[in-house]
Order: sequence, then structure tokens, then C-alpha cells
Amino acid sequence: MTENNMKRESRRNYHKRRSIKNSLGIKIIKWFFLIVLLLIVSGIGLFAFYAKDAPNISQDQLQSGGTSSLYNNDGKFLLSLGSEKRIYVKNKDIPQLLKDAVVSVEDKRFYKDKLGVDPIRIVGSMLTNAKSNSIAAGGSTITQQLVKLTVFSTAAS
Repeated sequence: MTENNMKRESRRNYHKRRSIKNSLGIKIIKWFFLIVLLLIVSGIGLFAFYAKDAPNISQDQLQSGGTSSLYNNDGKFLLSLGSEKRIYVKNKDIPQLLKDAVVSVEDKRFYKDKLGVDPIRIVGSMLTNAKSNSIAAGGSTITQQLVKLTVFSTAAS
């Protein structure tokens, strides 16, 4: 009889220890997801805070100012094209091959990103930069580059 009681007591202790381990694991998972949720909500809030003050961009701003410098394969300067020498074309007049070439080099997910922000690219560039201890990769999309170059001053950079 005492042997049966010991087995029962042993089983009870086993189940108690197991339930303590399970409850601790569940608590850790709950805290992890809570922290992730807070980070996501904070990120959305921070984005909304800065986005509310974002300037509107007009067609005139996109087509104004700036010069383009052309270089040959050896890196020698050929000529500079000012804004007065530019010819603006409509989207339908640009060959699809040229569009595909630019997108493949600059922003592979350009057509998939509806907001102009590529979180996968941003995280990837952060990891690449962390591994190299320098700025080895950028996370900006074509849309972000266009806004930066047309609205914000790049003279300091």
C-alpha cells in the first residue's frame, strides 16, 4: 500500500513540476509577444507623428532644378545637363526595358510596395551595415530617394 502511495505522490510531484515549467514558458511567450506588439504600435505611432508634418510634393517640384553629370566608363567627366536642358517624357514613352533595368538595380520590390517603404530592405541593410561596421547597404526605395532629392536639401551630404 505504501508503495502505491509513493507512486501517486511521485506522479503528483512530476505533474506539478511540469505545470510550473509550462506556465513559465507560457508567461515568457506572452511577454515576448507583448513587447513585439508594443514595438509595432510604437513604430506606427512614430511614423504617424513624422508623417503628419510631411510636405506635399507638386509636379513642379519634381521637375525643377538640379543638374545631372555624365561620366564615361573610366570615370572621366563628360558633360553636365542642367534643368533647362532636360526633356521630360510621359511614362508611356519610356521603354519597359529601361524601367525594368532601373527597378532591378535600385528597388526590386518597387511595384509591390504601396507605401514607398520596404521594411525587408531596411532590415536587410541594417544587418549588412552591422556586419560590416560601416554603411555598406542602403534601405531607401526609389520613392524615398525621389522625395529626398526633390524636397529636402542634400547640399550637406
